[in-house]
Amino acid sequence: MTEIEADGGLRERKKAQRRLALHNAAVELFEQHGYEATTVAQIAASAGVSPRTFFSYFPTKEAALFASLDDAITQLEGALATPPSDGDVLSFLRDEVTEMLGNGGPLGPRASAVLDTLAANHDHIVGHALRYLDRIGQALSHALRAELGSAVDDPLPDIAAAAAIAALAASMPVGHDFPHKGTRTSRPGAESVEVIQRDLDRAIEFVRAGLAATATTPTSP
Repeated sequence: MTEIEADGGLRERKKAQRRLALHNAAVELFEQHGYEATTVAQIAASAGVSPRTFFSYFPTKEAALFASLDDAITQLEGALATPPSDGDVLSFLRDEVTEMLGNGGPLGPRASAVLDTLAANHDHIVGHALRYLDRIGQALSHALRAELGSAVDDPLPDIAAAAAIAALAASMPVGHDFPHKGTRTSRPGAESVEVIQRDLDRAIEFVRAGLAATATTPTSP
């Protein structure tokens, strides 16, 4: 490893640590003081950086709350862009989501509980969360379009992706990484993960049936 490569690696680790520190500070301050009373300056000070540095990482204070979820969705988008050839895209999505849940979920119990509280009182927090579902849907649609060989103007991949994302949204409502059992801040038990897997499996079978029916339906002259 060259000195330049070592410096670059160290710089990236420091950036990741600072980003995590800002996320943790946002979670703690939102939990203690609520959304309105918490400022960017407070989050930055708690993480030991300036407000200017904060904005080099996040555009808004709520974006800091979603940092780990944003990372997880970015990884999922990359995975869907190059899915393995030995399987179908829908099953691949199911496996990726299951792995995400098996690792405890992208946000973790404390941040999830804070998100629950904020989402109940601030519509724009809900809107911010829903954008992540939109990102998954777009990535899934592109992957399905490539798998099916669909034309650019064919809406079928969009329709199929929307059905799968609707099931994902229903099984993991906004403000929850997954349906908690017992308390809102408990980590997901096997039963909770199995419920999500079941819902996704049902959605996947529904989408597959629709795709099969569409493929076998003769077109009008």
